[in-house]
Amino acid sequence: MNDKKWVWHRRLGHANWRLISKLSKLQLVKGLPNINYHLDALCCACQKGKIVKSSFKTKDIVSTSRPIKLLHIDLFGPVNTVSLYGSKYGLVIVDGGEVRIMLMMYLVTSALEYSLKKK
Repeated sequence: MNDKKWVWHRRLGHANWRLISKLSKLQLVKGLPNINYHLDALCCACQKGKIVKSSFKTKDIVSTSRPIKLLHIDLFGPVNTVSLYGSKYGLVIVDGGEVRIMLMMYLVTSALEYSLKKK
């Protein structure tokens, strides 16, 4: 591939070749040469951006000895579909011990929304 195509790849913020080909075909960018889509063509910066860090190794043993020693907590929302009681937020608590216990609570407002209304 010639240098002119790589220059345009960098100018367009390392856009993928399919997008650059489409922009060229529809003549949406002035001066953009006719570029064909190449699946295997990656620049050095794009290769580095696709590198994914390896995750931690899984453990075969449970590291907690009793319930409620390790909790995983997640607050989510607002959701588009409101519950029967008008809740838009949810709080999920999962015990990470040997016995998996999960608690799900529905909340009408989040703490952030509550503090903003209070002001």
